[in-house]
Amino acid sequence: MAPRAVVSPAQQQRIAWRVAKCWAVVFVFVLASSSSSSSSWFIGQVSGACTNYTNPVVAGAIVGDNVNLDGAAFVASSWDCNYVFATARDSDALVVVDIGADPDNPVIVGSIVGDNTNMNGVRGLAVSPNGTYVYTVAVSSDSLAVVDVSNHTGPVVVGSIVGDVTHMQEAYGVAAAPSGQYVYVTGRQSDSLAVVDVSNATDPTVVGSILGDNNNMGRALGVAVSADGRYVYVTGYTSDTLAVVDVLNATNPTVVGVVDDSTYLNGAFGVAVSPDGQHVVVAAYHSGRATVVDVGTDPANPVVVGSAAVSNASGVAVSADGQHAFVVGYDSDTFAVVDIGFDPANPAIVASFVDTTRLDRPMSVALSPVGNFAFATGLSSSSLVVVRLCAGAAIDGDSDSICDAVDSCLGDASNDVGDSDGVCGACLLYTSDAADDLLCVD
Repeated sequence: MAPRAVVSPAQQQRIAWRVAKCWAVVFVFVLASSSSSSSSWFIGQVSGACTNYTNPVVAGAIVGDNVNLDGAAFVASSWDCNYVFATARDSDALVVVDIGADPDNPVIVGSIVGDNTNMNGVRGLAVSPNGTYVYTVAVSSDSLAVVDVSNHTGPVVVGSIVGDVTHMQEAYGVAAAPSGQYVYVTGRQSDSLAVVDVSNATDPTVVGSILGDNNNMGRALGVAVSADGRYVYVTGYTSDTLAVVDVLNATNPTVVGVVDDSTYLNGAFGVAVSPDGQHVVVAAYHSGRATVVDVGTDPANPVVVGSAAVSNASGVAVSADGQHAFVVGYDSDTFAVVDIGFDPANPAIVASFVDTTRLDRPMSVALSPVGNFAFATGLSSSSLVVVRLCAGAAIDGDSDSICDAVDSCLGDASNDVGDSDGVCGACLLYTSDAADDLLCVD
């Protein structure tokens, strides 16, 4: 069935959290009610998720696959816990990896390989809020591809923009809006952010852009979207910046705030948003830092509040409880867990490891929906690595081998609204009354 790409503002609030997992940054956040009442929504912590991250270990990996994963670049998780998507720069590829059957033995089940038209030098990827599509962007083809992944064994490109050197020259990063209507693409060479309407998957169209902004997004790489869809955050690799972009008017995205810091944001690369939208975490390559930036107090005046040392930091993701960031270091072959919740002004490394064989030059890291596993790519090792984040963790929260409502909700999730498919897409706790009802939101 065709996805419902455009939804109402109220529906956007209910599904906004899903975009976070599309970047594999699993959030727990508060969403203000769209009415004038004092009621609010928040997502309860994932049942069965890890709470102690002091002993992450490699559970499984695909290593040295120079056909499908040559130059493995970016990674994202599916919504159902069962699959991981990864791009491969030198294979011009998107691969679908089954990790649900056995996370210790990941298996490639579907792929697009050698697509030098739509994925030449492919880098970033994002998953649509409904899980039907994966969006990939590619440096050498200056392109955005819309890939239908509803059949995991047979992903297929259904729409694309190719050779757009104006809006996405050396397209590098991509993020999806909570509504599902737009994706945001960074252009490394064009110092740009493009807003692309993907409501018609077969005909993605650029509707707005910021071009040639080398002061605020010089060599633009990383991109992330706030939970409410109002702001997009863009890293500038050569400008050492994090730009806050107001995208309320999709046709006229506007930089409303920027932090320029050559000490803590030198070589700003990956970016992720904290659960409450208060902070953004930036992986700064040349600084060798995971840097916490306050963007919630005043979006027009973002401020660096703290950082932790992670050599050659490149990719970052945030835990479901918002207390930890997971960071990979490109040239240091490092995976690190950073405590950002106890004191954002003094984030601390709580665990780390170096793996030069399976995690050689990692660019990206993502989390499973439940939050028990992390996934990272190794560019030089042509690898996808599965990291178990706590002892005994299952890919699903209750260890029944099925990622379902029980894993993502803290109570009765029987109220299946939206698509009546019998599956709870998410559980929200409505806090306006004593009952604190858990409602299922697809």
